[in-house]
Amino acid sequence: MKLMRNRILSLTLIFILLFAVSAHGFELSSKGAISMNFDTGEVYYEKNADVLMTPASLTKIMTLYIVFEKMASGEFSEDTLVPVSRSAAKASRSKIATNIPLTEGQSLPMSTLIDAIVIVSACACSTVVAEYISGSEWEFSRLMNETAKGMGINAYFEDASGLSDNNRISPRGVALLVREFVIKYPEILEYTSKVSEKINGKEYYSTNYLLPIQKTDYYYPGVDGFKTGTTTKAGKCIAVTAEKDLSRVITVVMNASTNKNRYTDSITLLNNAFYKASYITGNMFSTDIRAFVNGFEIPCCYKKFGTNEVCITAEELRFYGFDTHYDEETSTLYITENTQKEISPIDCEKTGKEIAHKVYKNPNLKVILVNDSGSYSLETVVSLGGQCAISIDELGKYYTKTWDNATRRVDLFTQ
Repeated sequence: MKLMRNRILSLTLIFILLFAVSAHGFELSSKGAISMNFDTGEVYYEKNADVLMTPASLTKIMTLYIVFEKMASGEFSEDTLVPVSRSAAKASRSKIATNIPLTEGQSLPMSTLIDAIVIVSACACSTVVAEYISGSEWEFSRLMNETAKGMGINAYFEDASGLSDNNRISPRGVALLVREFVIKYPEILEYTSKVSEKINGKEYYSTNYLLPIQKTDYYYPGVDGFKTGTTTKAGKCIAVTAEKDLSRVITVVMNASTNKNRYTDSITLLNNAFYKASYITGNMFSTDIRAFVNGFEIPCCYKKFGTNEVCITAEELRFYGFDTHYDEETSTLYITENTQKEISPIDCEKTGKEIAHKVYKNPNLKVILVNDSGSYSLETVVSLGGQCAISIDELGKYYTKTWDNATRRVDLFTQ
């Protein structure tokens, strides 16, 4: 009964904040924040996003990134047993940091250490992996700084756990780090989405209250990571990634004054980000670019697929020297080149309105291009409800495409 009440409270809070975001805009209490689209990198909201701040245990995101980087290179695996040093064991008994108790000389699987760092935010476990990789935590911090520099992120780290108040990174830096992490090593989400895990015989629950944990009212559907952080100087921090309606977003909140503000600010950012992401993924937009097939203009628009793609309606190619046929059984549209077919170009008057087409969900939709050299499955395919859009840039891979920047004109030549 309590669990149901918590869920109702959470969903009510989300609905209220969503109404406020979409209708009235919002202000956050946290000192630093950012939200962005995972796929495109587009920033939806920022507040002091480039100001270097103390990240607390958000520092552990870089620690984990390096762990996954080393595993990907084959230096060790999730099953590798990692020894616990005397200093790490002593640190694990400290009352000033979040930890799980460790014993000098014991060895733990790397996967268990990752769970402890992600779920419990165990500081001494960060020291264990740092010592294993670099010999000492100080040497590991140098590797952290080199890695950040290589990623183009302005940051400074003195330790692997985030206990040092001298660690610095901006909200944008955290968001970019999370994005790069999930792009390169999406398996991290298998760890960050865990609600709890039994470690050394004891059940530990995640510090991320946006996950569906029974003891919290902040559950947000779609959240599958990422990391919390808290110190006196850093305040309450959290980086989040979530997926909903085919869109993934990233939010970062730094230096919130209370635990409640950390989560309510995150929910506000998530609602706003998904509201804007659905606008992008749910629509195709007008463009001043003009597209031509064999010298004849064809209507075009654009859609964001990481980058802006100039798109045309696939079925309209039947007026430009192609035959089109839709197979309902396989949800496949075939576009077949027909050099004998008469060209009857369409009127291409520009409307000026921003939204050109509404996009519909059809994950089964496929488009096959057939020409003299073979048949090809197109990657950029969007359902428009009864028709579909494809990228003229992608068609350029199979034909000849030219671009005139001065006139903003793209030409496709099939012969």
